[in-house]
Amino acid sequence: MFVLAVLMPYLSPRPIAGMDVQPVAMALAPVMIASRWLAGEGRLRRAEWWLVLIGLGSLAYCLPFRFAGVAEYIRVCAPLAIGAAIVVGLNRALRLVSPAVVMVAAAAYLGAVLVQLALPGVYSAVVAPFLSEVRYDPTAMRGPNGIAVEPSMVGNVCALFIALPALYRESWWKERPALGLALRTMAAVTAVLTASVTGILSCVAVAAALYLRGFDARVLWRVLGIGGAVLLAGWVAIRLEPGGRLGDLLAGVSENPLWILTELSIVLRYAGGLVSLSNLGASPLGDGIGQLTPAIVDRGVAFWANLLNWDSYYVSAVAGYIEATASGLSSLVIRAGIFGLAAIVFLFVLVSRGRYGLVRTLLAATMLINVSLATPFVWLVFSLGILAQAADSETAVASSARGPGAGQVSWP
Repeated sequence: MFVLAVLMPYLSPRPIAGMDVQPVAMALAPVMIASRWLAGEGRLRRAEWWLVLIGLGSLAYCLPFRFAGVAEYIRVCAPLAIGAAIVVGLNRALRLVSPAVVMVAAAAYLGAVLVQLALPGVYSAVVAPFLSEVRYDPTAMRGPNGIAVEPSMVGNVCALFIALPALYRESWWKERPALGLALRTMAAVTAVLTASVTGILSCVAVAAALYLRGFDARVLWRVLGIGGAVLLAGWVAIRLEPGGRLGDLLAGVSENPLWILTELSIVLRYAGGLVSLSNLGASPLGDGIGQLTPAIVDRGVAFWANLLNWDSYYVSAVAGYIEATASGLSSLVIRAGIFGLAAIVFLFVLVSRGRYGLVRTLLAATMLINVSLATPFVWLVFSLGILAQAADSETAVASSARGPGAGQVSWP
């Protein structure tokens, strides 16, 4: 239940209005930790200790009376603390649960999208009551959201599913190649159906990183084949949907690859981070609240607009949609300044080490740009980073003890 709650963080038996991420996994994490502590698995790894300290520090750095209430204080300042609890619980849960649970989650995402498109009445009756909001309009450019709130969130999960057979119990998936292929196929189809630009780009980037890790001639042919398929799909998309966001994006990128940096949906995702970084000079220790005030927004947008040649359309769009750009990542830097930036750097160092570090880094980067730090599956990536380092450490110890050529230690 805990792992499924992490993989499907937007569902809840009693959704809380106004919240994208529902607190099911967050509430189950302490229960998971307590149960494993009673079973004798209470010792924390070094990386887990660091996460716990950063989480507690994020609560202590801010003064609660500066917020409208306790609920607002927790919502703004607790994502790192909540995330640390999820990581500690997941490190224990992932050693117990079968990887087949991922197949269940992937099937749920694909099934929900298909039902939403083909049987909207059934979707409204069966799935929608478990979401805080459904932001899908068939007449607009926004794609179906399935069991998430936004199509981009579904795209992030799809990228995670594509990477998981390499990141989590790799030997288990290698013994069941049909399941691995089915998982990745379901994820790819789901991402395409959502038509999320950032989600599809995340899936493509992760898939490319997986293939390029063990580069050889066969991989080169695969990359060329995938590239050809992407170009063909783009050609079809431009002609079938000439006025749509995906078609416009592919048409613009075909003329100038740097055009992607000015596509509105992508600008809105990284603009908040850029604005927050431009505020470090004026407030190196942060403001303790994490809000993007009009003064910060105006100053930051002007700085980056000049540097990246944003025209007035994108400048006004960023200023108008600043709430959308105020993700957990940018608000952390605004709130804690250089200390918030140091926490982000630590998180990326944590996931970049060990095997498939580039893949986990790409996942973390796209998720932190697309969603808030409070989203549980963001913390699943960091849990996988800790597990991978632990496995590498055990392998090194075993090899050293046995001498050259010693066999690898299998996952628990």
